[in-house]
Amino acid sequence: MKTNKFKRKKAQDLSLNYRDIEILKLVYRFRFLTTAHIQTYFNLKNRQTINPRLRLLFDNKYLDRPIHQVNNYKVGSGSNPLVYCVGNEGAKYLSSMAGFYFPKSGYQTEKNRKVKSFFIEHSLEIAEFFISIERFCLEHKNIRFINQEEILSLAPIKTIKKGSGYKWAVSVRWEGIREDFNLIPDGIFGLEFLDRPEGKNKIYFFYEADRGTMPLTRKDLKQTSFLRKLLSYQDTHDKGLALEHFGITNFRVLTVTTSNERVTNLVNVCDRFLSEVSPNMFLFHKHTFDKNPLSSFWKNAKNQPVKLFPDEIEREVLAD
Repeated sequence: MKTNKFKRKKAQDLSLNYRDIEILKLVYRFRFLTTAHIQTYFNLKNRQTINPRLRLLFDNKYLDRPIHQVNNYKVGSGSNPLVYCVGNEGAKYLSSMAGFYFPKSGYQTEKNRKVKSFFIEHSLEIAEFFISIERFCLEHKNIRFINQEEILSLAPIKTIKKGSGYKWAVSVRWEGIREDFNLIPDGIFGLEFLDRPEGKNKIYFFYEADRGTMPLTRKDLKQTSFLRKLLSYQDTHDKGLALEHFGITNFRVLTVTTSNERVTNLVNVCDRFLSEVSPNMFLFHKHTFDKNPLSSFWKNAKNQPVKLFPDEIEREVLAD
């Protein structure tokens, strides 16, 4: 292990440029990003074009390299790219110059040291999915990515005043017993098709990153299970909670999981217990995609292959 990868060198004079600031904002959005994510987002041909700058941002405490990735980093073995998060100086800059919220001044690096590997890995899975979609949209000028910050900023005023953010209350009745709890997706996003008429040009998605560890079902809904999550989204749909909370009139729920076998298991749970829901409301895929998630086939609740948007829209998008 070359420990200097995780120890700062003597700081050099550094004047932040436009891309530095955009990198800080991007890392803030996702909490953790790898060099490969940053490379993909900015459409850089190889990591060597960005590595020296990331090193400077790290040495000057704008970025941190969380220590819990050390065990996964093996020199010369084709190991995973380095993971970054916002450091103390980055938090100070984003707070003062961009109005981003950080809970405590000078505490960011200490907070990063306490984050466990499981949370980092989960965050990176989410980032992988969203960055690939954003990159796709940037390369096709007639489709615009709508991030969750924009969705929340346009939410009904009572949602903003309540400060509940990306979580909302659901009330699920199961086997004669009602359970109340909050639903918090791993992500929310939308797509706007710029060549289509207003009112018919946006679709929205809730995203779930399933790591294969959550039980499919339990004897009741007091404990977490995948079934409880499905029923929560059904309640959201049936009661118009997405419209009430976010101003969203239509949505699908995308679950990305660990393997094709897990996909089959999730599909079976959905088909068995939510047979009255439109089969295309819940879509499933393993975490590796042959193509971009937007142009890949997903499995619906009837185990049928479907795309995320109709063929005519896809033809318009890919024709660009």
